[in-house]
Amino acid sequence: MKLGFFTERQIKILYLRNKGLLLRDVAEIMKTSYQNISLIEKRVYRNVKLAKDTILIYRIITSPVKILLLAGSHLAEIPRKVILECDKRGVKLKADFTLIYKLIRFRTSENIRGQYIIKPILLLVDLQGQPYVYDYESVEPYIREIERIIGEKIIEQ
Repeated sequence: MKLGFFTERQIKILYLRNKGLLLRDVAEIMKTSYQNISLIEKRVYRNVKLAKDTILIYRIITSPVKILLLAGSHLAEIPRKVILECDKRGVKLKADFTLIYKLIRFRTSENIRGQYIIKPILLLVDLQGQPYVYDYESVEPYIREIERIIGEKIIEQ
């Protein structure tokens, strides 16, 4: 039986490794080699990355609100901009000024110095009004590939 992307063996290995057991200990419990456990564990983390990438791509494509926050933007101005854009698109935002501000500060702290953005940030709001914040440089390759596939821009700069 599979749960999500995980097989039963992967779940057991992930559980035992998260309890602090070494590869050799897990291999002994599961009656296999530690090399086999290592290989299965690598597949677990590959599946996790694939799942995260899939969700990110889904959000980029389906979010009706996509705001690129450029270097030089003042943090205090952003929540108002997000609320206005959501209103314009008919999306009921499930966040207030404080939450938007905190999401930006904590999820992309390396993109901020003082009260200003120093590296671009992508802010998405999905159909349910949930905001998501990403370092733009880390998601830009996905955006460019999506734009190549569909033949049009999806993020205004």
